[in-house]
Amino acid sequence: MTAEIEPVELPHMSIADDRDLSKVERELVAWLIESGPENAKCFMAQVPALRVYARCECGCPTVFFSVAGKRPKFANCGGAALAEAVATRTPTEVLGTTLMYCEDQLYGLELVLYAGQKAMYEYAWPQLNELIPHNQGLPYSHEA
Repeated sequence: MTAEIEPVELPHMSIADDRDLSKVERELVAWLIESGPENAKCFMAQVPALRVYARCECGCPTVFFSVAGKRPKFANCGGAALAEAVATRTPTEVLGTTLMYCEDQLYGLELVLYAGQKAMYEYAWPQLNELIPHNQGLPYSHEA
């Protein structure tokens, strides 16, 4: 008798990946927390324990995190914005980055294309010096 393996639950439209965060991803997550609203600061302690376990299937840099091996249960939430920033490269090329949380843990880092002529997979993460925080209306409240 073979033991059944429980399938890995992945975010919608993602593919499995298993790796450490890149230097750019880790710096971007830390910058978003530091530059974000005050209620985002309590998530900084999770940054060293982050690991990528899935990425967007379109080929863009969007990634999804486990924290110390724990993944959020997607039936409980779809991920909500914790901190956001925008990079306006030209009037026709505007990128956003969104740091998401779910169940009191960091959930993922999403690249958002507000304006652009290229396909999503052709874009890389904006440089930190391009980003301007956008932090109005974030609903999360967490006791540190």
